Amino acid sequence: MAEAIQSEKLSSKNEVKALKGTASSLRDELEKSKFDMAEAIQSEKLGNKNEVKALKATAASLREELEKSKFDLTEAVQSEKL
Repeated sequence: MAEAIQSEKLSSKNEVKALKGTASSLRDELEKSKFDMAEAIQSEKLGNKNEVKALKATAASLREELEKSKFDLTEAVQSEKL
């Protein structure tokens, strides 16, 4: 009977050890997942920031081109009137 109790204690001890190992591995995996997610978010934010900057520059350039076209058109109309 004492041998059965010892065997059961050893089995329980091994199970607890295995569960602690599993919990530790899962905790590590969760931390890595959180880190990877934060890194992906930062990368996406940077990409969006760069895209917004490029789009603003494009809009400014197109606005300048439009203003120049309007000015050139006004000049052409004025020179035709003379």
